[in-house]
Amino acid sequence: MNLMILFQDEVHHFFKIRAMMYLWILLPVMTVFAHVFNSDTGMMSYALFMTSMTATIIGVVAGALIASSIINEKQQNVYIPFIIRPLKRRDLLLARYFAVCGSMFVTVLVAIVIGLIVDIISSGMSLNADMIHELVYGFTLCSTIIFFSGSIGLLLGVVNSSVYVALMIYLFFGLQSGNLMIYMFSWIDDYAGVSIWWHRSLLQLAIGLVLTIGTLWMSVKFFNKKQF
Repeated sequence: MNLMILFQDEVHHFFKIRAMMYLWILLPVMTVFAHVFNSDTGMMSYALFMTSMTATIIGVVAGALIASSIINEKQQNVYIPFIIRPLKRRDLLLARYFAVCGSMFVTVLVAIVIGLIVDIISSGMSLNADMIHELVYGFTLCSTIIFFSGSIGLLLGVVNSSVYVALMIYLFFGLQSGNLMIYMFSWIDDYAGVSIWWHRSLLQLAIGLVLTIGTLWMSVKFFNKKQF
């Protein structure tokens, strides 16, 4: 119950600063410009093109927001009133994590839908098995990138006391985490020996989930040992 209440407060605060509104306006603009100035995406549909273009960027933004906000709140002693209340420390972290990453994930889903609409309108293609395959691939890729990048941002926010140090480290590892997911997906497609595409997607999602949960577990462990 405490986690749900904290999550709702975090989402309300996140929308209050209108960050999501700007992203939802930016993504359609990016889609239009990509379609007008670069109509050739090779064999890639616009739905997958928009997902690939935005997932890494959104993942980096999510992790940077989490890391900087946690460090700022530690410096301002925001967590002291919460610690003396009957709240679990992990709920404070997880509420922030799920609010930011969940909101960013919805943003990328908007990009997928916009790309799908562009595919249907511009090329006249209908929803077929190949397009569904690409949509599932894009969904799996963006979810693993966003939530894994967010977990790295959470860990860096917990263990660091300087926003600048955390962001410098994150700008390197955050970008690399997105590339790691892309390389992992490519490796599974080429060498894992899994012939059925949705089996590959499940394997990719499972590996991303294990990495994310492991990073979240380390964040909670370090946060529980913090002295406020």
